[in-house]
Amino acid sequence: MAQFYPIYQKLRQLFPLTFKIIEQIKAKDHRTLSIKLQSPEAKVINQALLELQNAKIPAIADADALLVPAAYEATACEAIGRHMYKLTGGRCKVGGLRFTPLQNDEA
Repeated sequence: MAQFYPIYQKLRQLFPLTFKIIEQIKAKDHRTLSIKLQSPEAKVINQALLELQNAKIPAIADADALLVPAAYEATACEAIGRHMYKLTGGRCKVGGLRFTPLQNDEA
């Protein structure tokens, strides 16, 4: 159904290889892709949660996010970014902050 939306068609033209891979993954069961993405995301959130709790920062996992007191927001965003980097090698923006590893420190 999504393939009929203009935005889908435009993105498919811009990123044909990406969409080919996505469509192959989703061919037999459309839920497959979301399941494959949810597992690493959950792993990152759990690792960041443990890091914060070990540092005595009160934190609660909520689906794909961490709930922390406002004073610890930047610390939580950095922890999520660091664990995403460890897992994927990609730098992501979390809460407006982009994790940047130090030159000799990849975590």
